[in-house]
Amino acid sequence: MLAFGVFGIGSAGPQPAIAAGGVVDAAGFRATISPGSWISIFGMNLSPGTRSWQAPDFIGDTLPISLDGIAVQVDGYSAAVSFVSPGQINAQVPDGLGPGAVTVQVITPGGPSGLGQVDAEQFAPNFFTFSSGGTSYVAATFADGTIVGKSGLLGAGVPTRAAKPGDVISLWGTGFGPTTPSVPAGILFSGAAPLSASGQIGIAFGNIPAVVQFAGLSEAGLYQFNVVVPEVPDGDQPITAQIGGVPTQQPVYLTIQQ
Repeated sequence: MLAFGVFGIGSAGPQPAIAAGGVVDAAGFRATISPGSWISIFGMNLSPGTRSWQAPDFIGDTLPISLDGIAVQVDGYSAAVSFVSPGQINAQVPDGLGPGAVTVQVITPGGPSGLGQVDAEQFAPNFFTFSSGGTSYVAATFADGTIVGKSGLLGAGVPTRAAKPGDVISLWGTGFGPTTPSVPAGILFSGAAPLSASGQIGIAFGNIPAVVQFAGLSEAGLYQFNVVVPEVPDGDQPITAQIGGVPTQQPVYLTIQQ
């Protein structure tokens, strides 16, 4: 998706600045990204306000490329923007980038930032996580939408329950690479687009491989993995995955309770 735009020419407000090393994937916060993945940009004066995209921001099935005049360009290509705040922006990497270093720029009514830089590769897999007590837990759900986790993981108002061997649960991530059929970046998507490299995906609980029933995109930039929990002991089990020989972030865990 090739889309150029000029935004915010002028000097209305403070100049935005991307922090050193401030461009990372939005799940594992690692300094490698991939086409179609979600990224987070950290810095100062990135936006005068804080908000996520809303229905009026969309044009047909096209994701918004600016929110309140805040835009992101990756190697000169306009990126879809889902969230803006003074210190953080979340955006989707356009298609066709990498391998190698790419530039990232935030453009605001106060003017453009300097260029940030990050490595772009075909695979930059990471799981989304929750943090509790200093431990990172994989974002996982049961078929009914209940979050997988020990009781009280996300506070009294959010129901959670541990998984047990034999359960089928969904893990969520970004950066796992191309799908068949292809799903273009910057476009609304809801469905099931399996990974082109499905045969290369491996997910394990501890040292025990899990059966992967589905691996692919279910929403724009959001990968879903339906897995059968293997026979593993109770407690917080480390979850690992790799695709194309590239591993996810470590350490991340999931709570098992038989």
